[in-house]
Amino acid sequence: MKHSIIAFAFILGAAGAAQADSTEILNYAIGKTFSNAQVTDGKINADGTLSGVYNGSAYSGTWENKNGQYCRTIKEFNSTKCQDAVAVTNADGAITGIEFRDIGKTKGNPYYFD
Repeated sequence: MKHSIIAFAFILGAAGAAQADSTEILNYAIGKTFSNAQVTDGKINADGTLSGVYNGSAYSGTWENKNGQYCRTIKEFNSTKCQDAVAVTNADGAITGIEFRDIGKTKGNPYYFD
């Protein structure tokens, strides 16, 4: 029983840390422009809107931080989903971008700040 309580506390702590990390990188990314091989001019804004250009086609939508997850709706793609947001860092530990990961995945789509 004691080990179960310790394991449960560890799981809760890790979940709380993930929420804090997602919230921190989302706050850091607000207002910055980012891109990758398919997206240019990507941006999440403080007013809850988002925009960008995906393979030459403009898109827009809304986003919110819901329980430490990046939850977005993009009308042009008829897509609504929540993802974890993770900082992309260089070898020196400086933040160079943001990666959006589907829930439970260890890798996602990295975007680099312009």
